[in-house]
This record gives sequence, C-alpha cells and structure tokens, in this order.
Amino acid sequence: MPDSRFGRVPLYWAAEESHDAVVKTLLAREDVNPNMPDSIFGQTPLCCAARDGNDAVVKTLLAREDVNPNTADTRYGRTPLLWAAKNGHAEVVKRILERVDIHIGTSDNEHETPLTSAFSNGHFEVVIMLQERIDSSSETADDGGHALSSLSAGQECAVVMQSGSGDLDPEITDLDRQNANSSGDPDEKERILDFKNAGSSSGESHPPSTEHSGPPPPSPECSLSSSPRKTDTSPHDSGPTIPIAINRYLMISSFVCLFAFLLYLLPSLLPTISPFHK
Repeated sequence: MPDSRFGRVPLYWAAEESHDAVVKTLLAREDVNPNMPDSIFGQTPLCCAARDGNDAVVKTLLAREDVNPNTADTRYGRTPLLWAAKNGHAEVVKRILERVDIHIGTSDNEHETPLTSAFSNGHFEVVIMLQERIDSSSETADDGGHALSSLSAGQECAVVMQSGSGDLDPEITDLDRQNANSSGDPDEKERILDFKNAGSSSGESHPPSTEHSGPPPPSPECSLSSSPRKTDTSPHDSGPTIPIAINRYLMISSFVCLFAFLLYLLPSLLPTISPFHK
C-alpha cells in the first residue's frame, strides 16, 4: 500500500535506498506490482534505482520478466536507461542494455535520448556503450521514420578526443543513418577523416584523399609559418643590453677610482685644513 504523502509503495522505498535484500523479499510476494510508480514523479522502482545508480537493485528488478524497462516517469518523460545515462551510471546502463526488449532511442520531454544526454553531460564511457549497441541494432525510432542514432560523426570525433582513445570509427552513423563514407557533404567527410588521422596515436601516415574538390590540406611548412609566433629568446636578442652593462661598469669604476684618489690625498690635505679648526 502506498504512503499518503508521496504515493510510494515499500518496493519503491527499498529500491531508492538500495536495500537489495528487502527488494528481493518484496518481489517474492505475489501481490506486489514491480511497476508501481509513485504519485509525485510517476517513477517506477526500476526508474528510481537506475537514476540513483543502485546497480544491485537494478539487477534484481531486471531479472523479473514482468518488469518493464521502458516505462518513463510522468514528470520528465525519462526511462530508466535515460536516467542512468544522464547521471553517468555506466554499470547500470550496461545492465539495462542486456535486456533485448529495451528501447534505446526513446526521448524525454526535452527531446533528449540516452545517447545525447550522456554526451552532453560528458559521460563518454556511456556514450561508447550506447553507440555500440545502436550500431548493432536494427530497431527503428519511436516515430517509425528513422533508424536509431543520436550522434553525428563530428560529435563522435569529440567523444574520441575527450576519452583519449584516438580511435575514430569512420562507419559511425549520424541522424540520417549515413556514415562518414557515405556522407552527402564531401568536405564534411574529408574533415572527419582528417580528424581521425590527426587524432590517431599510431603515428602512421595517411595519403590525402582526392574525393573532394576543396583545397588540399596545408603542408607542414605552411602550418608552421601560420602558427602564432613565439617570443624569440635566442642569444642575439641580448645585443642591446651589452652597451648598458658596459656603461654601468664604467660609471662604477670611475666612482671607485675617484674615491680611492680622495683617500690618497686626504693625509696631505689635513695640515692645510687643521688651522681652520683652531
């Protein structure tokens, strides 16, 4: 029976607090509905556990075939997968993706999918897992029009550079299910391939592509000449400071010589000075 304040059943509370043993005990009862949402956010126990990263509870709930992994909450329209991806819970995402009936491309009320949400929040490990699942899936999006995919090849380049892997897949798909090798924009294709070559850690050289009509990539000499000029600290820049040092040395030497000369003359000057003090 749900509480009167939040409309949450005991299973929801146990899932939120990550009490896996209590969850298992409650699921053993025949009168427990594992998909019962609360009355505040409309979240199911699975949605709540995935949101908070309670991996053990998620595993227990997903083991039940009657638990629907695609039920979104009513407040934000986010599925358990989207919550886990948004918050960067990689283990939970991996576990949810093991369900064959999972809908990967379901978007929330802000039109974000699990993949775009993970990308915008910088959870690149989650992005890679989702993209791999999308690449191997033939499922269509909820609108029935386009195949599932959420990142363009250019976005995937940024993911690769941020994660430091340096391994860009040219077959990555964009929103129109086109890959880098079949892009309608030849210049975009060339930029993607150049990005891959520049970010590769293997150090191998790649011949320039001739499939586009744009100008060839700049040569290393051009790149060096067009780069911001650094301050030259080589010895030839110290030339103007030499005369200044010589002048200072001569002035100090002259002062020392004058002082020594006065000390030398002081004994001979004392007899002439002494009568004035009498």
